[in-house]
Amino acid sequence: MQRPGHLASSTASRTSRQRSATFVRYQPIVTLSAPLDRHVVAVEALTGAPVHAVVEDDGRAERDGLVADDLRRLRAVVADLTALPAPGARLLPVFVNLEPVSLSMLTPATVHQLLHPLLQRTSVVVEVTERSLLHDPAGLLRGIRHLRQAGCAIAVDDVGSTPAALALLSLIEPDVVKLDMGLLHDPFTPSAAATVAAVRDQADRTGALVLAEGIETRQQEQKALSTGADLGQGWRYGRSLGWPPVSAATDGASPLETALQAARRNLAVSSRHYRSPFAVLSQTHTVRRGSQRLLTQMSRHLEDQALNNTADAVVLAALTTPAALHGLTRRRFEALGRTATFTAVSAPGMPRRPCHGVVGQPLNPLSPIAGEWVMTVLTPFFAGMLAARPVPRPGDEARRGQSPCDDYDYAVSYDRAEVVQASRCLVRELDPLPLAVDHGRRSPAGEVSPRLDAER
Repeated sequence: MQRPGHLASSTASRTSRQRSATFVRYQPIVTLSAPLDRHVVAVEALTGAPVHAVVEDDGRAERDGLVADDLRRLRAVVADLTALPAPGARLLPVFVNLEPVSLSMLTPATVHQLLHPLLQRTSVVVEVTERSLLHDPAGLLRGIRHLRQAGCAIAVDDVGSTPAALALLSLIEPDVVKLDMGLLHDPFTPSAAATVAAVRDQADRTGALVLAEGIETRQQEQKALSTGADLGQGWRYGRSLGWPPVSAATDGASPLETALQAARRNLAVSSRHYRSPFAVLSQTHTVRRGSQRLLTQMSRHLEDQALNNTADAVVLAALTTPAALHGLTRRRFEALGRTATFTAVSAPGMPRRPCHGVVGQPLNPLSPIAGEWVMTVLTPFFAGMLAARPVPRPGDEARRGQSPCDDYDYAVSYDRAEVVQASRCLVRELDPLPLAVDHGRRSPAGEVSPRLDAER
């Protein structure tokens, strides 16, 4: 644990290491929990290098170029940190950045190859920016799952820059939530207040840490404290350093590592695997029997929460058959596609684009979700789910899941933790979407990445 601007380092290793084309700098992250002491408890690795010039065709060449560039940057960070000849010294936890297009393509083998050497020396927190969450939630969550299985923690960066993505925080359950610097630099608005309230609720429920970025003045530090931030980052605590940080304390975990371990334990408890939404809800709720007419009205009540709510919503649904998506139901899904942040519907034989703005997922007929009727709505301040299974009519077992039936066994929940757990069953079924490139964090070819300029 170090004072700002006084991170321990190995001078010999600095002078002897060969610098690659990708250069790495480290910006301090401090604890805000102590009134007077601002101990450095972690660093963020910032990289800069010429960015690939790629051919614009169908987007595949650009995607491949960005992924290759992203992984080269990560390898440079790992090489920089693992080259320290400091036996027994433990590095401070390090935050690293990965683009969403790279996250969605990660495999367990790739994660092990890239990060295993660094994970032997310190805790690794992988950041994904909030504005990237909406394009391919399934691919993103799959990559995050691989990172967590390898021992990494997850941070969502720039929270508040894209309010529409707030509802997805519950599905990701990040270990660290990094508030966008605009929340500190700009006047406090109702939208900013809603972001802070949603983040505080997430942190209180899951044990996640809140980090405020861009702190330059005492006034901004006070504003960060008023949001409940646990950690701070910005020029007030020192500019970025050109050498890796070594913790002065070599025995035991740092306070940040202890907090991350506690957050991972909470996540492990909340991540028990269930096969379907109905299986989740039926564990804690009395299963009732109701008619198709009743469940239709209950489903529409949940849909109204997304259609009429001023907060952005994530809608995840399953139907017993694609034929159920017709008439008024189809028109309501089209409205959800226009209104909600993300809308997906699954069923055996479901088209990939059943209607405008809606992601369709064809289910394997043997999937445990096949045949269930599910409607889920998640917003930053609301969570609700209806999950039902058809009651077979006598002599109708062979047609189960292929045609509407008269009665259903069902359960309803408005408990956020339970709804999130059940929603993951639906998200796991979603195939990754065709990848689109996020240009928001890249420079034209030949320029230096703006990540170094964003270190405030």
